[in-house]
Amino acid sequence: MAVLIDGQAKAWPYSELAQSQLPVWDKLAGIELKISYNRESKYATVEVINGEPVAVSYSYWFAWASFFPDTQVYQATEQKIESGLPDK
Repeated sequence: MAVLIDGQAKAWPYSELAQSQLPVWDKLAGIELKISYNRESKYATVEVINGEPVAVSYSYWFAWASFFPDTQVYQATEQKIESGLPDK
């Protein structure tokens, strides 16, 4: 799963989300994001904290990376950002 915001791209591999404490709080192009992942259904979603809409791509990595080769890739070892929202 990946998003593109103001020319910045980031991907969250399901294999990394499966190892993460959920939800994952992240930030891209100054916008706070809440990444949720259902381990049972293996489906992820992105919620924009400040209410701005963001398009999410559910595609194969090779296809995404060919268009956005500078994509940041989330790793489960990244530290969560503080967003003020509860971990529920």
